[in-house]
Amino acid sequence: MMNGCLAAFSLGALLALTAAAPSPRAIGLIVEETGSWTVDGKPLHLHDEVAGGSVVSFVRHSGAEQERPHIVIVLDDGHTRSCDGLSACQLSLPQSLDEGPSLLARILGAFAAQPDRYERTIARGLGPPLAKLDDTIVSSTSGVADFGPLLAPLAPLTDFTVTINLPDRWSPREVPVRRSAAGSAPIPLAPGLYTVAVSDPTTHKPLATSAWVLVSPASDYRSVSEQFSEVRMTVAAWPADVSDKTREEYLRAALEALVSPQ
Repeated sequence: MMNGCLAAFSLGALLALTAAAPSPRAIGLIVEETGSWTVDGKPLHLHDEVAGGSVVSFVRHSGAEQERPHIVIVLDDGHTRSCDGLSACQLSLPQSLDEGPSLLARILGAFAAQPDRYERTIARGLGPPLAKLDDTIVSSTSGVADFGPLLAPLAPLTDFTVTINLPDRWSPREVPVRRSAAGSAPIPLAPGLYTVAVSDPTTHKPLATSAWVLVSPASDYRSVSEQFSEVRMTVAAWPADVSDKTREEYLRAALEALVSPQ
């Protein structure tokens, strides 16, 4: 009788401990993947989250044509784990991460929730390649934003049609813009996050790739710009096997994370 009670107690205690044990916290996101990969023996897919302490491995299938193995995991602290071209690759993730800037964790959270949202749309067609505009932050004073820094790569052109939209919905607004000799290009625009396209005011042909622009109040501009610069430096330190596409999407997610600082 006593042994039965002890067994029942032990089983109950074990079940209670199992129920109370928290699931490992996700600390990373798969942002690039080629080939077959597993996490702790289970199939892994692009944009899956991975928990602390996980082991990510490449799976070689015998008798089948092999894709070049490639994987990139971005962690909550902005660092990466990657493997490129190694058929025997295995990545062991840390159990936990040192507490880093909350902005980096918010960026990865946004990326995980809507990974396709941050893809850059490339306009294609006949003619010379378009100039590339970088996603950026501009300052706004008294409801007027200075787009001069964004348009600087289009010098010596001075006249543009700038089409402004919101990332969440199609409500385009076309604004004629003239860049001054000093480089400023004022546009009446409230603070917020916008998609921007630039075209020739006469031919209406695009002059550059589209960009995301965070319009920041002048009072916050320095702080927000410094945070974005720090994220840029984090991305610049990533290994060479991380694609430009992933870098651009991560920076775009950073702009959205900076809209509502927490």
